[in-house]
Amino acid sequence: MKSQSRYAKRYAGKTPKKRQLRINESIRDVLSTAITQGGHIQFENLSVTITDVRVSVDLKSAMIFIMPLGGQNKDEALEILNALAPQLRTELARKINLRYTPKLRFELDLSFESADIIFDILQSPQVKQDIDPDHDKD
Repeated sequence: MKSQSRYAKRYAGKTPKKRQLRINESIRDVLSTAITQGGHIQFENLSVTITDVRVSVDLKSAMIFIMPLGGQNKDEALEILNALAPQLRTELARKINLRYTPKLRFELDLSFESADIIFDILQSPQVKQDIDPDHDKD
């Protein structure tokens, strides 16, 4: 499993402010629209879901977590989105009025893989016997 990014380590445990949350959602909306309706040739065969946006405390950088449809072509999707980040940042500057337009960085959302691992653990026989209500206690 991939280790935490620099962003995750730096801001781990800090609760985002209301303004950050509002900006996160605004960025997500603008980028979702830009990707689906932006007319970029690179996006024609690419279906991506923006699962989360986390803007830094100083609002100068934003981490955008994505997951391609079906989990396919992850590396290709990341490569395309990170290559188009400057163009998407320009689009973001047009739509959202901020003093600084955040620098965009795209990463894969690994929470789905973590959820699958946890689900597999919960389905294992060792765990099932511990949570089975019919299991006799000695």
